[in-house]
Amino acid sequence: MDSKQTASGTTNTYTLVAKIKPGELENLRRVAAVAKEGGWGAGSDILGILHFERFFIIDDKYLVFTSDFDGDDDSYLSDFYSMEITPGPTFGLFNAAWKYTEGWPPPGDRDAFVKFWKDNKVEELLTYSYYPGATAKEVRKALRLQKAFQSVLDEPGAAEALQHPALKALLAEAAD
Repeated sequence: MDSKQTASGTTNTYTLVAKIKPGELENLRRVAAVAKEGGWGAGSDILGILHFERFFIIDDKYLVFTSDFDGDDDSYLSDFYSMEITPGPTFGLFNAAWKYTEGWPPPGDRDAFVKFWKDNKVEELLTYSYYPGATAKEVRKALRLQKAFQSVLDEPGAAEALQHPALKALLAEAAD
């Protein structure tokens, strides 16, 4: 059970775990603090496939990254590698954290990057999705639609315009 079918593919999870190098825990915590202040995750928004991503530390010994994303592992790893080597909003973000773990490859070595991710992947045992079959793009679109519809409802005169029978199902769902 490591994926959920979506209209445009598969939603998967990825969990990456690596041992933190001796003496590097505080450096890693500093990187996390800077990332929190600097709009963490904004670069990943560019991909448009991520539902969630999280970093955490277990027992001050292991760095863990987990994410839910649309698509397959190989495409996902290619996307992350491209984010790491292409100057832009995420340039070097993963390298800034993972360089404090054992086995992290030097920048610019795509094969070693992919190997690290595959060698340190933890397979999930079970997954539950509250919204199975929905891609990250579809969820974001639904939220934008809801906001736009609410702005219509807030307009003076909307009640009269919304009396059309074709809008009955939409209004019933909005009332929920």
